[in-house]
Amino acid sequence: MYCTWKLDQLKEELRRRGESFNGKKADLVERLEAYDGNFNFAGKSDTPEPQQVMVIPNDEYYKDINDNTPLPPLQKDQVQQYFEGCNQALVKGKSLYENRYLRLLRAVTIKDFIFVKGICKATMKNTQYEVNIKLHKNGALQETHCECTVESGVRALCKHVATALLATVHMNQNKTVLLEEVPTRTLQTSHHPKKKYFSLPLKAQSLPYKGMKENYDFHPFKGKINQEKYNERIRNLVLSYTDSTMPLKQLYKPANLNAVGSDHGSYNVSPKNAILESLCLKKVTTEDVNIEKDK
Repeated sequence: MYCTWKLDQLKEELRRRGESFNGKKADLVERLEAYDGNFNFAGKSDTPEPQQVMVIPNDEYYKDINDNTPLPPLQKDQVQQYFEGCNQALVKGKSLYENRYLRLLRAVTIKDFIFVKGICKATMKNTQYEVNIKLHKNGALQETHCECTVESGVRALCKHVATALLATVHMNQNKTVLLEEVPTRTLQTSHHPKKKYFSLPLKAQSLPYKGMKENYDFHPFKGKINQEKYNERIRNLVLSYTDSTMPLKQLYKPANLNAVGSDHGSYNVSPKNAILESLCLKKVTTEDVNIEKDK
């Protein structure tokens, strides 16, 4: 509303409200719009007039806009005419759209009207604003609304509305829309070959490998196998991996814990005597065992 006012009118309105009227015209307009959005007038005691509320469909009816979405024939001239007197908002909206500040754009058709919903990021803080636009099927702009404090009601003239309108025009003309780029929008190319290979297939042993410091032999083992101790060697390899669950381990019987002292001849002292010596005992009788049980 204040975009069409002259500089003297803006200063007079701010002077009437007891506020500062210094600065450029854009600053004065923004100051008045901020006061209107927050009802924060100096010395204002009257109840503000209720603003019109835009009636929009439920979110579940909206679908993402694509080249098959029926859109009204909205032209750029209509958008410029709608923002007549607020060219600064239109210029900022164009910059936001070209820099992909628009996160999503959805639409739904109800009778003779098309409702467009957009989510636009803010420029100075980590937040976003929801923009709603109501269009007639012939392309006429009916109502616009934005969540930002600059504009409210059913005729919003902020840069976020301009971003959504320009995106709709771009979709009509080019069948595409510039949305915020996210990592999942582009396919990974790290696994794609850098250049095509047109020669004959290479053998595995001929493949180049940067970390290869010696020549590996991919042929089977050519050395002699000691057949007499082969079974014993396999048994030792299998039993050495105590945490292994390989089926081959089930072919061997479990060890005899009572005969562990006689299985290995490397013990100087039997495990039984080693335990007795650690307990400072020479012999454990049946009476000693019964005494321990009674305790």
